[in-house]
Amino acid sequence: MMKAALQLSRESNTPVYFLREPVSDIKNVILSLEEINTDKFYIFIDKIESMHKELGELLECSNVSNACLIFSERINIWTRRVRDILGQHTSKVFDVKRIVKDDASEILEKIEKFGPWTRLQRMNESERTNEIFHKADRQLLIGLMEATTGVGFIQIIRNDFAKIGDDSHAKFLVLVGLASIHRSTISPSIVGRALVNLAIAEDVNILASEVEGIVLSNGGKFSARHPVYVRELFEKIVGADIIRDCLISLLTAYADYEAPVIRHVGKSDGVVFKSIINNRFVKQMMRNDESRVRAVYGAFETTFHVDGLYWLQYGLALRSFGHQSEALEKFITAKQAFSSPQIEHAYAQQLLIIAANASNWDDAEPLLAEAIKSFRSLNTVGWEGDSYPIVSLAEGHISVVFRFQGLDEAQKLARIYGNELLAARKKGSNERLEEAVNNVMTFATTGVWKEGAQPDYLDVD
Repeated sequence: MMKAALQLSRESNTPVYFLREPVSDIKNVILSLEEINTDKFYIFIDKIESMHKELGELLECSNVSNACLIFSERINIWTRRVRDILGQHTSKVFDVKRIVKDDASEILEKIEKFGPWTRLQRMNESERTNEIFHKADRQLLIGLMEATTGVGFIQIIRNDFAKIGDDSHAKFLVLVGLASIHRSTISPSIVGRALVNLAIAEDVNILASEVEGIVLSNGGKFSARHPVYVRELFEKIVGADIIRDCLISLLTAYADYEAPVIRHVGKSDGVVFKSIINNRFVKQMMRNDESRVRAVYGAFETTFHVDGLYWLQYGLALRSFGHQSEALEKFITAKQAFSSPQIEHAYAQQLLIIAANASNWDDAEPLLAEAIKSFRSLNTVGWEGDSYPIVSLAEGHISVVFRFQGLDEAQKLARIYGNELLAARKKGSNERLEEAVNNVMTFATTGVWKEGAQPDYLDVD
């Protein structure tokens, strides 16, 4: 993205702007640039997800006539969240995935001209291509480092980490890495508070200078070398207990802000908080170890007691470990702390999960009724682009009826929900909604779910 912006700036007389990280009000930024540019200009935005709803609102309601926006995002986030809102305004989509074999020769030409060529010079053309394309599984960054050094990517990172310094330097890198793994920067003030929480007294700027090259400082904020580098570091080299301690200390640093935290920090720091408290990320970093995950969330039951996002993620983590009643308690607390569509959705879905696993209809029926009421109060078309209340309601309601009232009643209900899902699809769709339409309609006519697509709710005796 940065290279494309730089090249466009050099080759045209058109103003080009590059936005490296999220800003608090993207609408005002673009409208201000509209005011000072009387003709066409370009804005490159790296990682659009945290601003895509605001941008969608701007494009829907305002006359943005001069701005040409070029943005990037991970393919899965584009598909699940961003496309539903920005897709209609996007004239061209480019998929940049792994390198193809034809790329290897051009990459090698650049390395020979500008990079470390000593090792590759001794090889023939086929061997060089193999180094770039095959050995690194077609991932460009890994391929370049391995091909030019002759050392495996993991060993490169392992060597870096072993030589980084003492415990304070290692934990400083982990703290910054917790932001960089999400392709975001982090403020020195938050990192500094996290270091204090770890009983590390060294000045944050001195630590940064001592690990220069691995931790970068740009625009007054810190980032680690590369998200791929950090992911490999966390998954294969740094112990889970160290990551747990650093994660708790970093979350504790955010506790100094008023709840809900995400509304009282800068945009990029808010992205970091939202990302590191996410249950899937915490589980991944804790090697799916329940005791470690509980240690992370359990440390903040008092600190974040009025932050709905915290309780939501805590509940989702407990759900994933099968503690359904305990998860429901967290969702109820989340509703009391700060209600949102996401929290309401998780609460209603949890009621359906417990109802589907109830021992009898008398226990299941009131849970089902409350779940239906909660789902019906939400926008049934969808929120956040990838979670449809009507999908969760349809699949969950059908499953409960199927268990307690039999196949015939469940199929009747499926036909009703099939029509609702078809109506929702007319207003906008994605893969999840399409899957639900196909599965519910198939169940309504045949009494079976497509193989491999049966919802968790129906996985009961």
